[in-house]
Amino acid sequence: MKQSLLIFGVVAVLLVGLWVMKNARNAREERELPFSGAEVYQPAFDPKTVTEVVIASPKVNIHCRKDKDAWQVVNVFGGMPADPNTVTTFLNSFTSVRGEMRSADPSLLKAYGVSDADGLRIQIFAAGKLLEDLYLGAKATQGKRDNFLRRAGSSVVYVIPDDVLNFLGIRPDAGKNEIDRDQWLDKKIMMVDTAAVTGLDITDGGKPLVALTKDAKGAWLSGIRYPFGVDTAKVNGYLDMLGNLRAFAVTAPEAFVFDDKSWTLKLKRATGEALAIQRGAKDDGTFYLKVSGKEYLYKVAVYHFSNLGKTAGDFFTTNPFGFDEKKVSLLKIDYAADKKKLELLHVEGKSGDGLEWKTAKGESFPAEKVEQIVQMLKNLPLLTPGVAQPRSDMVLSFSLRQDKETHDYRIRNNTFKDPQYACFPLMIDKLKPEFCLEEGQMRSLTAAVDALSRR
Repeated sequence: MKQSLLIFGVVAVLLVGLWVMKNARNAREERELPFSGAEVYQPAFDPKTVTEVVIASPKVNIHCRKDKDAWQVVNVFGGMPADPNTVTTFLNSFTSVRGEMRSADPSLLKAYGVSDADGLRIQIFAAGKLLEDLYLGAKATQGKRDNFLRRAGSSVVYVIPDDVLNFLGIRPDAGKNEIDRDQWLDKKIMMVDTAAVTGLDITDGGKPLVALTKDAKGAWLSGIRYPFGVDTAKVNGYLDMLGNLRAFAVTAPEAFVFDDKSWTLKLKRATGEALAIQRGAKDDGTFYLKVSGKEYLYKVAVYHFSNLGKTAGDFFTTNPFGFDEKKVSLLKIDYAADKKKLELLHVEGKSGDGLEWKTAKGESFPAEKVEQIVQMLKNLPLLTPGVAQPRSDMVLSFSLRQDKETHDYRIRNNTFKDPQYACFPLMIDKLKPEFCLEEGQMRSLTAAVDALSRR
């Protein structure tokens, strides 16, 4: 019995000794060594001369190649533009890297995550010449943001004080062990040269919503009849927005179907070329967009798509009559739904302190409340509904006079059954087609009329 205990004690001592020796060796390998010539990693390339970058992880590879001045990710969807900021930032991050040697023991390569099987391989070329061939450790130093690095063919491991892994989207502590491919892709949906665009068409369900063409003088004309003309600044602003619109992700197209009834935007260019965007399925707050000539789809948040979804009225001239609330001399209101009628004149006050708003009987009304209504009418977005408007009764009308000209606004009741097109039909001076007043705008107008009637 005593002999067994003695043997057990000896074995235990040996095991503890081996454990202490192993940890001591690891501690020696982990401690920071002083800088000295051969023990320091320095990059062997100038970012300005680099023309090709290859980054390989177990499941995701990134292969970027510079074509003239533009970077392309050549191994994704047959090739697509690379995000220039990502490529430039990645290359420049190496210019200031100075790696301190941590180990030269080949048996520790796996522990540092830089073995051929475990490391993230980074190859950098200039005009086909390999400038740098590296393995980046997939395991960061504990409690720090440093990474491990070694050159291919060498067992020397360096620790670099830069979290390159994190930049690449690899965060082992968060369970993310693959490169974030999307951050390398330029997700700008289309390149738009505003000056070269000569036509803009938007259809939905096969029905035209916008039909704009640019004449020889650079003015925009609407193919959808509108008596007040198109605001060129609004069209150009839309095209500028379109040129800066970015998706949040890119995906393969197999699972989504587009057809002639999909929402479609087409741009015509002076060269005769046409560029089209089609909207596909909606999935959990996301729309899928297909751009002509591209083999992939863009994923765009629904709220971003609202910037794209326009009708002809979004480009029409605002305040076509040039109303100025200080110069309007007459305001008539007939609120049939609430049986309210008002006729207000902008006349000289008895005190000689300026113009006042009064009825024919001399009743005074607050100028700020009258001017609020005039402002709302002059700034109304005159939208066209895109569908035939059903017959209905007039619920609210206004007449405004300025400089001896009087213009009438007649608003009919909302009887649309389809919520997609629900609006209050608005006729101005008996002009056709009627416009579409959205429910929120109608509420604001009626609230302003109620406030004015209460004075």
